[in-house]
Amino acid sequence: MAKKKRSPAEIQARAVAQLRETPIPQLLSSLELTVGILRERGVEIRDWEDKKRHLTQFRMLGNKAYFFAERKEG
Repeated sequence: MAKKKRSPAEIQARAVAQLRETPIPQLLSSLELTVGILRERGVEIRDWEDKKRHLTQFRMLGNKAYFFAERKEG
């Protein structure tokens, strides 16, 4: 018996459900990896209010999530 082909909406819904179950440290690690890949491709995520700062890291300290943005001078 052939498997029923899932629609793009079903595939997306399943992926979102899996992400919702992913532990927070793993999600933060995934965000950091994504930022790194974007940087490799020449895209930096910049601070909206301070264009010299760009996003580099995500960390979990205690029960709170933080991001680190470096400042590029020049």
